[in-house]
Amino acid sequence: MTGFGVMLALTLALSYFSLSAIGKPGGALEADTAKTMELVGAVRLRLQEMAAHAKMAQVTYVVNHIKRLEGADQKMAAASG
Repeated sequence: MTGFGVMLALTLALSYFSLSAIGKPGGALEADTAKTMELVGAVRLRLQEMAAHAKMAQVTYVVNHIKRLEGADQKMAAASG
């Protein structure tokens, strides 16, 4: 009967240490995952800002190009008329 109690105690102790060892890397993975997700969110935000900046630059270029064309049309009209 004593042998059974010792085996039971050893089995329970081994189970406890095994579960605690499994839990520790899981917690570290959750922390790493949270950091990774935070980085991904920051990169996504920066990419959205860059896309908005690029669109604004394209619109500015088009507006300036149209103004130059209108100025050239006015010069041609003044020269011919």
